[in-house]
Amino acid sequence: MEDGDKKKLQRNQSNIVDNMQDVSRVLDSLFEDRLVTAEFRESVMNPFVDRADKVRKILSYIPGKAKGYSGLIKALYLTENDGVLAALGESLEITDFELGQPLEFVPVASPPSDMQYNMKRNPRGTLLIIEVREFDDNTGMNTRRGSQLDFAALDALFKKLYFNVKHHLNPTAEEIQQCIRKYAAEENHASSDCAIVVVLSHGSEGHIYGKDGQPVSIENNIIAPILGCHNLKDKPKVFLFQACRSGPAMPLATNDLIIKKPLTSDVLIACATQMGESAHRSVDEGSWFIRSICTIFWGNAHTQDLLSMITMAYCLIKKKTESEKRDQIGIVESTLLKKVYFHPH
Repeated sequence: MEDGDKKKLQRNQSNIVDNMQDVSRVLDSLFEDRLVTAEFRESVMNPFVDRADKVRKILSYIPGKAKGYSGLIKALYLTENDGVLAALGESLEITDFELGQPLEFVPVASPPSDMQYNMKRNPRGTLLIIEVREFDDNTGMNTRRGSQLDFAALDALFKKLYFNVKHHLNPTAEEIQQCIRKYAAEENHASSDCAIVVVLSHGSEGHIYGKDGQPVSIENNIIAPILGCHNLKDKPKVFLFQACRSGPAMPLATNDLIIKKPLTSDVLIACATQMGESAHRSVDEGSWFIRSICTIFWGNAHTQDLLSMITMAYCLIKKKTESEKRDQIGIVESTLLKKVYFHPH
């Protein structure tokens, strides 16, 4: 560990000791990254050692490891020790999770301009991320642990691809619909090249859920309003859904009109899994779908178009299913008329 990081831990030791929570999971993360031994973990988790002394033991041990500081920051992020991270002045960087090397793009031959969408403005457009990580207690829905890693990965990636990023965390069903309507009405779409919406939540057939456990129709209340945006006409409109699709279809509310998705070109909709199936997520790595998307985009956005990269991401998920012995196959719908290249410099 570098001297500057050691001094930072020393200066903030009292704060860390007082505020670090979920010590056992912090230790688990450090152990998985081979920064502590099994013997050390066992000694720290001795039931006769109080929480504060457990933290002191970690802080005395970890400075002896070359990657001890970055490993501790990762562990604090995974366990949502936001107060400790703030005291240390730290935030998660995508490279901490080895999603790929920093983007250093090289120019390559690309299709004729009339075969690709314009993607040269800065910013290219706005990425809207709707993330429901935690749910009201009365819903019976579990916290989507690891979802914060999906957001961190998407935020870092698309900022590098010259997108503005808007993040709405833990909205209710009504707030999700308001957010979509507001996004669709934004005037800055007129000066953008592309619109991207990512939804991270629990889901069922045709719906995703707000933090209040109420359903939101994907077709009626998320996709349709954006397809109706005049300022996005003839521009690519991209939707990524990280949610299970295995629950029963929800009954329509009396005010939920049946709106058939219009026959609109320039749209790509990619889902983590097929209808009736689950979408897997790891506490330590985030969801299989979003991690695969970010991994592929980091390494290939300088040479590959959007649809090709989505296909490559699904191939990566396929390899994951083989190693994990669990099924997940994504699906993509596209009415794109040209290729989408992000053209990072």
